[in-house]
Amino acid sequence: MKIAVLSDIHGNLQALRSVAAHVATWSPDQVYVNGDVINRGARPRDCLKFVQEQQETYGWKIIRGNHEDFVLQSINQDAVPGEPMFEISKTSLWTYEQLGCQVDIISDWPQLMTCTGPDGEEVRITHASMQNNRESIFIDTPERELLRQIKPAPAVFCTAHTHHAWIRYHDGTVVVNSGSVGAPFDGYTSASYAQLTWHTNGGSYSGWHAEIIRLDYDRKETALDFHRSGYMLRTGPMAKLMYAEWKLARSLWPHWQKLYLEKVMAGKITTDLAVKRFLQDLT
Repeated sequence: MKIAVLSDIHGNLQALRSVAAHVATWSPDQVYVNGDVINRGARPRDCLKFVQEQQETYGWKIIRGNHEDFVLQSINQDAVPGEPMFEISKTSLWTYEQLGCQVDIISDWPQLMTCTGPDGEEVRITHASMQNNRESIFIDTPERELLRQIKPAPAVFCTAHTHHAWIRYHDGTVVVNSGSVGAPFDGYTSASYAQLTWHTNGGSYSGWHAEIIRLDYDRKETALDFHRSGYMLRTGPMAKLMYAEWKLARSLWPHWQKLYLEKVMAGKITTDLAVKRFLQDLT
């Protein structure tokens, strides 16, 4: 039995196409898209259409991530244009506008899926932890905390959300983070996804083996997508931060938030100036 798990596409169509082509060559029994198909990136509508087509044609299964929730929350967005929260939320608002009537599709995606391995044990796939789709699990999460986050512990637990790809074996459970197709944060600009394979060794051993696959894709074309889609022009200063995260393959938003969010919300500095200063300090 073979299972492919990909996640955190974030509107990066070029990376998605590269991963999908590799997955097709590997020919798994099942493919799971573990959340965050959209938002942060330039081609959310095309990425949504792509995974829908794969779902209809090849039976891909799709799980809702926190960025799908962000976009759905834009429906009831009360922020007033010009106010700090409006500027910070413009990327999600733009994504919502891009999807149009298709936005209803993502509201039907479940937050968790499971399947059964050849031994009858559970393989569980959810975007973050069993608590919610924003609670991160890391490779060095303490054991007690990890057990709380995956409880009840299955044979395989597939997580995502952090954009860091890793594999961890703990107390009979294989814990796998598939990383990110469209915006890795582990310093590697190549797309990643996870392969799970059930192995039987002469009847003496059987179990799951996990592997992280890294793939190059056309980053020049993705850079062009950010600009010609209108994303950089229409989503305000936060687009520059999202673009820098993609380009550097680093997580920047939490650090920016720690340094500037309170000041921005208090009106002590504009969002535009806060992003400019932050990015200048990176160089």
